[in-house]
Amino acid sequence: MNYRYWLFSILLFLVIALYTFVSFYSDEKNNVIENSYNLQRIHARQTSLSFREMFDNWKSILTYLAADENIIEMNKRGKENIRFLYKNLRNELKSITRVGADGKITFTAPYEEAIGLDVSSQAHIQEIFKTHKPVISDVFLAVQGFYAIVIHVPVFKNNKFDGTIALVLNFEKIAEKFVREVTIGKSGYALLISRSGTELYCPRRIHVGNNIKQTLHDDPNFANMIKRMLEGKEGTSLFYYDHASESYRKMRAFYMPIHLDGTYWSLAIVTSEDELTAGLADFRNKLLMLISAIFLGAVLFSYYAFKSWGLVKETEQRKKAEAKFRALLSNSNDIFMLINSEGVIQYVSSAIELLTGFEAGDIEGKSFEKFIHPEDLKNVVEVWDQVLQNERSLFRVEYRALKKDGKYIWLEAVGRNFLSEPHLNAVVVNIRDITERRIKDEEIRQKNEEITRFIYSVSHDLKSPVVTIRTFVDYMKENLKKNDVKKLSDDLTYIDKASEKMSKLIEDLLELSRLGRVSHKTEKLTLQEIVKDSLDLLAGQLKEKNIRIDVTDKPVIIYGDKDKLVDVFRNLIENAVKFTGDCEQPHIEIGVKESEEIIIYIKDNGIGIEPEYKNKLFGLFEKLNADYEGTGLGLTIVKRIIEIHGGRIWIESEGLNKGTTVFFTLPKTIIRG
Repeated sequence: MNYRYWLFSILLFLVIALYTFVSFYSDEKNNVIENSYNLQRIHARQTSLSFREMFDNWKSILTYLAADENIIEMNKRGKENIRFLYKNLRNELKSITRVGADGKITFTAPYEEAIGLDVSSQAHIQEIFKTHKPVISDVFLAVQGFYAIVIHVPVFKNNKFDGTIALVLNFEKIAEKFVREVTIGKSGYALLISRSGTELYCPRRIHVGNNIKQTLHDDPNFANMIKRMLEGKEGTSLFYYDHASESYRKMRAFYMPIHLDGTYWSLAIVTSEDELTAGLADFRNKLLMLISAIFLGAVLFSYYAFKSWGLVKETEQRKKAEAKFRALLSNSNDIFMLINSEGVIQYVSSAIELLTGFEAGDIEGKSFEKFIHPEDLKNVVEVWDQVLQNERSLFRVEYRALKKDGKYIWLEAVGRNFLSEPHLNAVVVNIRDITERRIKDEEIRQKNEEITRFIYSVSHDLKSPVVTIRTFVDYMKENLKKNDVKKLSDDLTYIDKASEKMSKLIEDLLELSRLGRVSHKTEKLTLQEIVKDSLDLLAGQLKEKNIRIDVTDKPVIIYGDKDKLVDVFRNLIENAVKFTGDCEQPHIEIGVKESEEIIIYIKDNGIGIEPEYKNKLFGLFEKLNADYEGTGLGLTIVKRIIEIHGGRIWIESEGLNKGTTVFFTLPKTIIRG
């Protein structure tokens, strides 16, 4: 070989080797940085979910308190409730405070010496007084020496704003729980700022509570990241100023907003690039050895060397991916599963115990079919068969799953077929609890059906008197022309009856709509006084039909709204009177039965009811016989009143001409022995 060619070939090979080295090293560095961004993103999103869940829980507690009449009035019972709640939650919060509409503290636990203090000048107080919506304050230094935040929820009295109910939380403990440990590497830290720029958390404690603009450095990249965080943006950033140590070094960060009601905080996960890439030294040394071996060795040796290195790199990436995957699963409230092609569960995350009570060991190694409700199994298996036939296909299915206590919950499974992936060789499934959503969907469906039936029934029952009125108005026009006074009088009689029927129907509809919207008063009553008031209202009908009424002499005590309960007995007794038919000795009995609960009943010896119509009678406008007077709303109103009082009602009858008995219960009813 010519020396010059040999030298040229060596030089060319050296250039290729150097290019290969730089290219591989750069790719690996970029992979490390990208992986760090992904890990930062996972930490940030998990922290965001934790914050939102925590504040939703606190807001739910405050919303419940804000609706409590005792808290609204801030009476003795309300103060006891606040003290009790604080006693049970004192490890998690610092105080519970009721602020009046004038901006003064009406009550607080435990710092009751602050009662009467005017706090209307505080920014978060001014905001909720302006918007009447829940407010989360910025971090501030409490007089007790800790950094705190306040969550406010508005209180309304008779639909009028009446101040707030608030929780004061030690934000340092919250930050320590959710933010402090959300770091990557020894140099890593988290930075949390509010929408207005207040530093909510920073490892440098002196920064906390200050506006970040006071400590903002002139590094344009860092300043640009802060600007985007204040705008609620999400992204990654490279800058050269370490805000925590106030020193210069290359830093990489992922930032994102945490949305909390009408505001948001912004979280940044920051790590030194030097620490991120420190592990590349070993990679660089091995790569140099490989390039040297290629440079000095034969083509065959270089081929096997590259192949070996490729396997090493692939193994490392797989381990990293596996570690990230398991870290993600262990911190998620959702269930993650890996299922093989035979339907056997190979892996399940620890969230399974929280949702179903089963431990991972109870589930792994078993077929998923064993934990699915029999009625849903066919649908799930059909979806599973489709998934197996399509690689990388996405699927979604809802079903009922067995819990360890034998009950079932509704779950939603979303996943993808990765059976062809050598590192997974499984179907990856993400499962979450949708029981509450299914219950709400069913409630909405039933409400919609009820509204549809209601509209149809109202339209149908209002149409009849309207048609009657219009018909006899036309007759009146003809009879006026004929000057037929008698027929005019008859026409007016029909119109009057139709309008009276329409008026009664509208009154009953209004009464039905008011039930449930107007709070009923509760008082101590006796069965006998309620029955007496009801019988007084029906004295004329009872005397006319010569009906015998027997009322139990047992001293039955009832707690409830007297007017509403009188309506119940009046309606039921009036129905019994109406349906006594042609009975020679009409008789109505009012009494009580004692079993696991006290049951009140009204029994007649009238025309009775066929069994298939017993439940139908409580529906809107339901009448078994159109010849009887009434709008068909009486029993619907009775049922609603009983349910508002927390009771239940039902009808029993052995059949036609065998009488009818109406039973109902009311909580707290007692018989004095």
